[in-house]
Amino acid sequence: MAAPPLDENITVTKRLQCVKSVLESTINRRGCQVTKVAIDIKQQFKYLSTSCGVTLIGNLQDPKVACWLLDPATKEKNLHRMVSNFIPDQVYLLD
Repeated sequence: MAAPPLDENITVTKRLQCVKSVLESTINRRGCQVTKVAIDIKQQFKYLSTSCGVTLIGNLQDPKVACWLLDPATKEKNLHRMVSNFIPDQVYLLD
């Protein structure tokens, strides 16, 4: 999938501010608890905190950790391998 065109009127600072507001929140607009899900969230958090000053707050879930807990002896997990192993009928979504 091609990335959508970016609005040139929105500055990088404003975009980063919006991303930070989502990642640093624990409650959404409806007042519900927010859970953030990301593959290899530890590595992503490291990059976000050191380069952008983002702090992840609240519930965090990492499918890579869940996959490792199910089978710690297998090779390094990635999104393609997890989809192929656990939901093979959805592999077409990876394209």
